[in-house]
Amino acid sequence: MTVTLERPMSPACDSTLALDIRHLVDSLDEKIYDIVRDYQEIFCCEIILIDNRSHHWQIEIYDSGEIELLHQKYLPSGELVDISFTSITNLPQFTALIEGEVAA
Repeated sequence: MTVTLERPMSPACDSTLALDIRHLVDSLDEKIYDIVRDYQEIFCCEIILIDNRSHHWQIEIYDSGEIELLHQKYLPSGELVDISFTSITNLPQFTALIEGEVAA
């Protein structure tokens, strides 16, 4: 399932990397992944949440062009634990960070 809130994209960040990441997210199977998109005006940041009930990713695309990825994993108790928080500078780096969990 995909949920898109009122303003889902950063109005200022249309970099190739941001567009490629959005395209990859759009190609995910919505029967497996819950995807939520929002734009946080206060932070000048587009947020894309991806969740497969085992792992949770938060992609932050800032109007400045900076892109960050928070990766979390669900514990048996249902709580989320942080695995990594990384500044993304290229597409191979992004895919390497999510590849193992998405393919699983």
